[in-house]
Amino acid sequence: MKYRSTMLTGLAALLGSGAFICAEELDEGVYRIQDKGSLQLYEIDWSSVKAAPGKGKLGVKALQEKPEDFKSFKKQYRETAAGAAVKPGIVFYPKGYDRKSANGRVLYNKLILQLPLGADAQQISDALGARSFREYPAKKCLYLVVQFEDAIEALEKLELTKDFPQITSAKPLLSKNVKTMATPTDPRFAYSAFNTKYQWHLWNTGQNDGVLGEDINVRDAWDKYTGAGVTIAVADDGLDIKHPDLIANTTDQVHYNWASQTNDPTPVDGFDESHGTSVGGVAAARWNNGEGGTGSAPEASLVGLRWLVTSVPGYFPGGDITAEVLGWGQTFGDRLGATNIDVHNNSWGPVDPVQLSAMDGLEEAAILAGIEQGRGGLGTIYMFAAGNDRLDNGNANHTGYCASRYTIAIGGTRDQGVNASYSNPGCALIVSTPTGDFGFQDITTTQFRGVPGGSDGYTDSFNGTSSATPLATGVVALMLEANPGLGWRDVQEILIQSARKNDAFDLDWQENTAGFHFNHRYGAGVIDATAAVNLAETWVNLEPETSVSLQQADLGLDIPDQGVLELEFDFAEVANKRVENIEVQLKVEHVRRADLECVLVSPSGMRSRLKESFAGGFYADIDYTFLSTFCWGEDSHGTWRVEFNDRQAGVGGTVEDVKITIYGVDRIPQIPPIAGPNRVGNVVNTPMDYTLDVRYADTVDLMTPLPPGLFYDAENQRIYGTPTEIGMTQVHFLLKNEYGETDYLLAIYIGDIPDQDLAGAIEQHEKSVKSTGFYGMWDLELDDTSDGSDAIKTVIDIPFSPTGNPVSPYGEAHLTVPHSGGGIVMFNWKVDSPEALDRLWFYPSSKKLGLRNWRGFLSGDRDWGAFASKVPDGNIDLKWSYMEDKTVDGLGGGGKALLDQVQLFTEQEYSTMLADYAGTDLEFETDARALWVPAPYLFSPDGKVLQPSAIGNAQYADLTTRFEGPVRITFDWALSAQNGDKLQFLVDGVRHAELNGDQDWSEYSFVADTGSHVVTWRYVKDSRGSRLQDTAFLDSISYEAVYTYTFWADNIFTDAQLLDPAISGEEADPNNNGISNLLEYAFGGNPLEIGDTLSLPALVMDGLGHGFTYRKDTKLADITYIMEETTDLENWTPVTGDLISTDGDYETYRYELTPSDTDTERFVRVRVVK
Repeated sequence: MKYRSTMLTGLAALLGSGAFICAEELDEGVYRIQDKGSLQLYEIDWSSVKAAPGKGKLGVKALQEKPEDFKSFKKQYRETAAGAAVKPGIVFYPKGYDRKSANGRVLYNKLILQLPLGADAQQISDALGARSFREYPAKKCLYLVVQFEDAIEALEKLELTKDFPQITSAKPLLSKNVKTMATPTDPRFAYSAFNTKYQWHLWNTGQNDGVLGEDINVRDAWDKYTGAGVTIAVADDGLDIKHPDLIANTTDQVHYNWASQTNDPTPVDGFDESHGTSVGGVAAARWNNGEGGTGSAPEASLVGLRWLVTSVPGYFPGGDITAEVLGWGQTFGDRLGATNIDVHNNSWGPVDPVQLSAMDGLEEAAILAGIEQGRGGLGTIYMFAAGNDRLDNGNANHTGYCASRYTIAIGGTRDQGVNASYSNPGCALIVSTPTGDFGFQDITTTQFRGVPGGSDGYTDSFNGTSSATPLATGVVALMLEANPGLGWRDVQEILIQSARKNDAFDLDWQENTAGFHFNHRYGAGVIDATAAVNLAETWVNLEPETSVSLQQADLGLDIPDQGVLELEFDFAEVANKRVENIEVQLKVEHVRRADLECVLVSPSGMRSRLKESFAGGFYADIDYTFLSTFCWGEDSHGTWRVEFNDRQAGVGGTVEDVKITIYGVDRIPQIPPIAGPNRVGNVVNTPMDYTLDVRYADTVDLMTPLPPGLFYDAENQRIYGTPTEIGMTQVHFLLKNEYGETDYLLAIYIGDIPDQDLAGAIEQHEKSVKSTGFYGMWDLELDDTSDGSDAIKTVIDIPFSPTGNPVSPYGEAHLTVPHSGGGIVMFNWKVDSPEALDRLWFYPSSKKLGLRNWRGFLSGDRDWGAFASKVPDGNIDLKWSYMEDKTVDGLGGGGKALLDQVQLFTEQEYSTMLADYAGTDLEFETDARALWVPAPYLFSPDGKVLQPSAIGNAQYADLTTRFEGPVRITFDWALSAQNGDKLQFLVDGVRHAELNGDQDWSEYSFVADTGSHVVTWRYVKDSRGSRLQDTAFLDSISYEAVYTYTFWADNIFTDAQLLDPAISGEEADPNNNGISNLLEYAFGGNPLEIGDTLSLPALVMDGLGHGFTYRKDTKLADITYIMEETTDLENWTPVTGDLISTDGDYETYRYELTPSDTDTERFVRVRVVK
């Protein structure tokens, strides 16, 4: 009877006589090879051979004719290998598996043999005819790696090993192939302990104090698009077109060098001319080539346009050269063979940050040629850096290159999602992208290889909007690959629509009536590559551009010193447009224009600061055209306003000419719509001043009386006065224009001054609480409370009309608690109302932020629950708004909301309290919209747990902390919710575990490897409904340092070896002993030495019988040992051994092998799974 054992090392021990060959040919071209720990069936790929290993030569080479048998394959192989210094390999694929690179294994020219200790290695090598050999003595045997002329000879000699009794096992030495994936494999791309300065702008995993997810969200876009077929121009100081990370994307392009009048844009001055090469790398460094990093469009073509040159005597780039650069490939840059440009990157701008630098006529004509002729008439996409002069009062609107509707101005954010300290603001910005900043992470990209000290061709200190712009340029290339039919205006709108609103607490954010957010620091927000390409795929192009203009000329109007001048422009009399870009041409006389702020105000109230004021500077007069993108999507009809505000004492100015030109598409003529709210409120005996929000109306007539004490100004459509009586009055206005008329019903609710008892009921005794509403108010509640004492509730009372219908389908009650100083607010709330239609909202609010800044809401029948959220710094009102929909009243509960126990904490106080309730000493972050809250729990050992904030449908609450690995994180969790509601555990943004629906308490443990990790527990509510107390529980969070493969490798290999997966990878075998690094780790070996430290699984025969034993190292936290048995080497069955001894961290297991009635071979193995 025979027993054979195999293990993941790929070695086999044989009981009985004769040799065991670890590889044998079963059929022509089909082999059973022991590979990666088990005997597997492999077949030769007859159609190709593997190029010799080496940089840039990882692919296979197809043979001229597919051989029919081994003889013809051998012939073609030898013909292909003839003359090669290093012979090609033979590619094997697992039989029955897809022939993709990830599955391939390659034999070059080596076999690995197992011999008894003391065997004559030289004699065996000579007998086999090997070119060379190397010995690796082990504890119980000798391993011999023998090398032959080529792979064919190695296969031939494999068969001969069966004739050598000294050889106990033999197999081919297979190399691992390389696979390509959507996440780049480039060594500088992802974070690791040896690549700490990674490309966070493409994939921010929260390392180095960055914020997880503050990147351009491009990896999902790469699954479909890489920029292939799109040409990017890098107009700069040069481009190193033979750089290893660029050459694949620069070949076959027509470049140009204005300084040398040649087609070679390669820089000359290593000190001052590396900028363009870095720009090119950010946009389109090639991916998955084993070099450096990757660009945002890794397969786009690059054209180098070298013109910003200071190192060539007698060369001075003027407006004519700038025009040729901007018009390259078109009329203004028409040189023989010039490449047509799809996206034109310009990471440069004027030197003076505050001078108003308009383009000259030649430059404007060049860009217009690109717009009209580029991309077959769809328009070249011109990308411009906003500039790096914010600290010197710079503004994107100060340069005509950015203040042009034909260009896309790009700002910069740092790795925490906020404005880079230097990035120029301005209402001309379209979007922003991540870039480096002082004291924060910079950008890793290519560098001109002639830079002194930078000979490796890379830098990790690139920054500025010079870096932000090509990052956006690459995204535009992805969009154009997704939809080559996009026009230049379509690209702008897609970027605006798909942008992510970052830095949500910044008070400069405004939302226009089209629903787009804009901020002078960020434009529409941070670019989102995946959202942009998804939108581009199905985009329907905008209608042709049209425009309307109004001008006030020869005014001679004084701007008072430290005063304000306002001019109004009524666009109601001209064709209505759906607004896109707006140009504002100003001619102002002012000896110190730094004093002056100029603002465009749309009919909706959107404010575009065309020109900022700043201290110092004596720049005189303005004769310049500014640009605003902030009103994109709004209607042009209505009154626009330009404000001139002199903010410094000393001297005033004079406005001579103002012209507003609105570009967009035509709106369909319509009768006046109802644009404003259908309810407003005020407190009795308190002055009221409210202007109706109406559009396209020639007249607005009051048809019914106002509440007592209020009056109507028909000319300005304004309600004013001091209301004297409490109650609701429904007022009828009639809106008229040439197309018809519309009835506008406005409900005016006058409420009482709130009783200070409301403040005491919610534990805010010192605050001046205010209750307002529309058919609603907040009142005291003494029965249904959270603290057993008192609370407040909403009371909604909507009157009925004579026909028996509610006069309004809505009622509202608002509560305001003034606050300053930031921190964390926690409160208890409850709703009892029809599902989804009635909601209680919470939102911190200022004059510029309203309900759109909401942090959470409840709807349906929800019991008391706590909610917590961070409050922005500054003077911020805490607001709760209950909105009731009477259209389906009675389908849910009693139609009310309740609030109790409003508490305020510092962030440190709150984090400490969370740690106490979680039974840990961790520090928790407090930046989530909805946080977790401490809660009493009867069945917890200490009576304390954490729960997520009580939230409504389609919301989530996060609990986040950070760990340094390697570490084992253990915690108890449970979920009490409807199916579809989830409790997730995420590490570095990746979900590793999840509970769904009702799940009882359980323990979960996770090992995080070496490095810094962001850990989040996320409670997610779906949109399918709520019940009384949907919630989750978390307790007993603990952590301990552990041992992992990465930690082990860090202590075994040098830094250089760690960067080479052929040496330090889990499947690598650097000492060629046939045992992978992972197995050396599992069984106590050192892959850089040949010694006796390995404790391998083994067959034993003793007084107990035949057994199979292995030793388990319990301190290794990231692997599992699995023992399995088979008789056919294909169908493996898990088996369990007995623990027979313990020695410190080591446990020894034994599996008894009982004899069978047949002579069937049985195999036992131990797999190590990471």
